[in-house]
Amino acid sequence: PLNKGYEKGMLQFYNILQWQVKNNINTTSFFALSLDNSKKRSKDELTTIKNVINILLEDPKFEQYCIDEQIYINIIGRYFKNNKINEERVKFDEKELDKQDKKELLEMKRNEKELLQGIEKRITSINSNVESPKFISNICLFYDGQEEISSTCQEIAKLVLRKEINIDD
Repeated sequence: PLNKGYEKGMLQFYNILQWQVKNNINTTSFFALSLDNSKKRSKDELTTIKNVINILLEDPKFEQYCIDEQIYINIIGRYFKNNKINEERVKFDEKELDKQDKKELLEMKRNEKELLQGIEKRITSINSNVESPKFISNICLFYDGQEEISSTCQEIAKLVLRKEINIDD
């Protein structure tokens, strides 16, 4: 069943974190769910993914392991900035979807927001107990290669406009 496959995948994430610590690897990155892939998933499948992620993040053993081993969890992707939901980006996407009058997509986006809020809350709780991180685990959610390039160029343009960097740099 679908949920068992996702549960196995989440267990592998935990196993790789243990491998990271055992082998003293400072940083790992996990590409969990791309923006494009999330658009192709049904509401039921996204709910299953959300539930599996929550099961792991709410597991006291997982939290304690991160604290004991000083693993800092870093969420990277379109809707996160410094492990906090980037509300500006979420609202922008919701407006764009509203303009297109795609109610089904808008409903999915709102379901994603619930997922994001749950992840933000749990990650904040875990990371608040990691005093001096020895390891970093990047979890990439709702990421997109083109989006990364576009948003990076926009950030650079803003820095140039504010004269914080020289355009020649």
